[in-house]
Amino acid sequence: MTLAEIDTWVRKGLPCRRTGNVRSPLKFDLAVTFAWATIEKVRREAGEAVAKAVRLEIERDALAATLARR
Repeated sequence: MTLAEIDTWVRKGLPCRRTGNVRSPLKFDLAVTFAWATIEKVRREAGEAVAKAVRLEIERDALAATLARR
């Protein structure tokens, strides 16, 4: 993966956090990045309705994991 590809993903909405000013490095949560990429792939290949269903499944699983840890 190149910096240009990562920049394109960030411009498309990949969640990230800046560590300082505009030129500072970005930080990514690997699980969030994987989920976002999965949803984007489904959106391209199967459409918005299926992507929404996948997003809801991912959110459900994340909530279940959070409850299991408590």
